[in-house]
Amino acid sequence: MEKSAGIGGAPIWAMHLIAKEPGIGVTQLAQAMDVHQSTASNLVKSLVQAGFIHTEKAAHDKQALSELDDQTLEELERSLEVLLQRMDIDESSAKTPMAMM
Repeated sequence: MEKSAGIGGAPIWAMHLIAKEPGIGVTQLAQAMDVHQSTASNLVKSLVQAGFIHTEKAAHDKQALSELDDQTLEELERSLEVLLQRMDIDESSAKTPMAMM
């Protein structure tokens, strides 16, 4: 398939699924392809970079934090800091994808 189409079977399959369900999320795409979410995410990134598809963030995803007032944001930041301290996080794993842990 790669010889005739110029791209591999997985990207073609992903584009087929995306065409069948415009607006499909990466998680749903991963489930449909029976692959790990990070694999689907990387596939989508490569398709975007190649210009085959484009992605959009849902409006509610962009606005969620921007709609919170300053006091709530400050409380959230403090609470997350407490959580991180209690988790005893290994700083050396900060750039390791969760799928690799």
